[in-house]
Amino acid sequence: MSQAPSIPLYEQLASELVDAVLDGRLEEGSAIPSVRQLAAQQQINPLTVQRALALLADRGIIERRRGQGSTVAQGARQKLLIEQRQQFLEHDWPRIRAQIKRLGLDLHALSSEANGEVDGNTD
Repeated sequence: MSQAPSIPLYEQLASELVDAVLDGRLEEGSAIPSVRQLAAQQQINPLTVQRALALLADRGIIERRRGQGSTVAQGARQKLLIEQRQQFLEHDWPRIRAQIKRLGLDLHALSSEANGEVDGNTD
């Protein structure tokens, strides 16, 4: 788990699980490792894992069934994409756009460079 001291461990774990859903490493309907397995893998307290899973369950990202474990909820990936896009547009993009303007960069040129079209070359 990453070391971000200002972010509680349970939120870090929840974020890692969200990334796994978005990246397709955890598919909708698939089982999430047990609390004990996650605690051992992450080398954290099982109560911290439970708190992370509860957070995701409250958000409708996972479904928890007593005695059956947790699974990724149907529609979770789409829900997360909508949330993440909204977060990006509201919080990240204004800061990025301001930095682009501050540096005198051209958005079209940046887009071309990102697509491998530097100086008109598409190699």
